[in-house]
Amino acid sequence: MNKKNLLIISIVVVLIGAVILIKELTRTNNNVSASQANTVQTANTNADFTKLYEKYTNLKKSGKPFLVVFSYEGQCCESTRLLLEKYNKQVKGIIEEYKNKIGSLYIDVEKANAQDNEGLSKIAGENKVAQIPSLLIVDAAGNKKELFSGEFQREKVINILKSLS
Repeated sequence: MNKKNLLIISIVVVLIGAVILIKELTRTNNNVSASQANTVQTANTNADFTKLYEKYTNLKKSGKPFLVVFSYEGQCCESTRLLLEKYNKQVKGIIEEYKNKIGSLYIDVEKANAQDNEGLSKIAGENKVAQIPSLLIVDAAGNKKELFSGEFQREKVINILKSLS
């Protein structure tokens, strides 16, 4: 296993740990007043994650092929940050290029809150997503076509998208 893969796996483990910690803190903090709870909840809510699994299910029912991107846009070491910035830029370019032909669900795992973690885990589990970044391609029937993990493979992704659209 090379250093880059080890680093990515480490990031995934840390992120999962952070989500579990957040879940435990929100469960055990019963002394927070209602207004404070709303403030905390609002601070951790990202509109893109509202009912995440529902969005995924709706895409599966849409009759269109779609992409699900699992990435990270938070603070990390320089080499990982550069890798993810390049990856995210390329993926967003593909989403923009094919926006009239395919659906997409871009998931920044840093912004996933405790409520969305269940949906995120379910989507990742169903599709055997084990590292960040990953790109899942789903066909028009809602079936997993391909899963790419690690570096962005533009030509392979484009070839699959062309065959689906």
